[in-house]
Amino acid sequence: MIFVSVVFRKNDWAASGGFDERLIWGWEDWEFWISLLKNGGEVKKLSCVGFYYRIHSISRRKAVTKQDKKRTINLLNEKHTVFLQQQLGGPIRNPRSWSKTINKVMPYLSLFSGYRITENLQSLIFEKK
Repeated sequence: MIFVSVVFRKNDWAASGGFDERLIWGWEDWEFWISLLKNGGEVKKLSCVGFYYRIHSISRRKAVTKQDKKRTINLLNEKHTVFLQQQLGGPIRNPRSWSKTINKVMPYLSLFSGYRITENLQSLIFEKK
């Protein structure tokens, strides 16, 4: 995972299209890294801790609604379908950290159940209260 704080070349930023202004609910940096990697960009992780990231109770991350998060995930999945298929075996899921595992399991679920049941299982797995 690429961390929130990075240094990148301006020409890499321009080549990847910069930050997508449609991502007003966050994850614009995440989407930028995907675009950068898709265009042949390279990343290197430093072996030191440069700073500590703190989330306040009034931060944008805390203010994002379920609907906003769903719209953001949908936009990322639409924009980077092929890349996400290559890297995760399918779309980004909620929670993101489960995406790879769930994408591996989903084809097997369809072998044992109809579309309605699979859809219901997805809701049980992904919907948080």
